[in-house]
Amino acid sequence: MEKTLYLENILKLAQRAARRAGDHARRGIGSARISIKGADQIVTQLDEECQEIIIRHIRDRYPGHGLIGEEGPNGQLLKQSPTDGGNIWWVIDPIDGTRNFAHGTANYTVSVGVIEDGIPVAGAIFDPSTDQMFTARLGGPAQCNGQTINCRDETLHKNSQIAFSGNILSELGPAPLAELMDKHVLINLGSAALHYAYVALGAYSGAFGWKTRLWDIAAGAVICQSAGAVVTDLRNNPRFPIDCRIYQGEALPILIAAESAQNQLRQIFTKKRYRPKG
Repeated sequence: MEKTLYLENILKLAQRAARRAGDHARRGIGSARISIKGADQIVTQLDEECQEIIIRHIRDRYPGHGLIGEEGPNGQLLKQSPTDGGNIWWVIDPIDGTRNFAHGTANYTVSVGVIEDGIPVAGAIFDPSTDQMFTARLGGPAQCNGQTINCRDETLHKNSQIAFSGNILSELGPAPLAELMDKHVLINLGSAALHYAYVALGAYSGAFGWKTRLWDIAAGAVICQSAGAVVTDLRNNPRFPIDCRIYQGEALPILIAAESAQNQLRQIFTKKRYRPKG
């Protein structure tokens, strides 16, 4: 009971922080100043401001917890190790879908996840454009705006919607890509966290990506697992636990779906001489 209450309190804080940051972002959508962060990435001052809003909420209540945020100095991640002797890390993506956000497109989210001893234990994904708050904590239900949600457990078919992140042609190759496009409906909203929220909601049958980072998936992992989905890498290995102490922003390939859909997607990934990198 004590552990459950502790996680409930952490989840409530994640929700508050995500909503405050999301409300701040919404007021600046389409007018934020854009900077180049990398060869294929951009950042705005709103990303940094939203991250600081979230961090203030966390530090006010849990000053000794660790932090991993997307927006650190010189285009690197922000990382602050726990100082309370524990192994709890808050993993923050202040605006997931920055490219959409910067150009006034509604598909962006705020993602706040909590990882304890390498396992996601709580998470909140807030969509400011629809006012949808997706949440879960370890051992509890996945919810959207307080209502329990479940992933879609089905045999994939022509109308099954599968979300992907990144340039899948260069990673997957033309033959498996053509098969995916022929068999299913492929979607990329430009926000990996939103993909995972929609998998948990049952709107999408699965989601995968090669270049996702920890801040993209930390909240979505616990929400999707709580909704009944399986979270693995592309070789069917559990995606977690992960050692946050040594994580430095490397890509974490991921596949999220109910078990039946996972098996079907993996068959496409692994045949025709294709071997996933992650």
